[in-house]
Amino acid sequence: MRSVEIAEEAGLDTAWLAEHHFVPYGTCPSAVTLAALLLGRTRRIRVGTAVSVLPTVHPVALGEQAALLHVTSGGASRWAWGAAGRGSTWRCSARVSPRTNRGSRNHSIC
Repeated sequence: MRSVEIAEEAGLDTAWLAEHHFVPYGTCPSAVTLAALLLGRTRRIRVGTAVSVLPTVHPVALGEQAALLHVTSGGASRWAWGAAGRGSTWRCSARVSPRTNRGSRNHSIC
């Protein structure tokens, strides 16, 4: 959190939050939640997700959260969605399998 506050003080325009699941280096399991916190603590900097991992959340719920945060932040939120890159995330997701249902992830936000 302090890194984004310092980035704003330094005049940077945007901070991007990486969402990771089930990895030893993962520091943010919910980029949406952390973005909300940071946008509430800062005044000017834009905060984005890089990326929100679609297989771990229902796409309608994520869309609603993104819309709510966009409105309540005055448009300061930025969004990127994507598929999980690691097998451990796929194994823990009941929604999409990288081997058997690869194509459906492309339609998750439709």
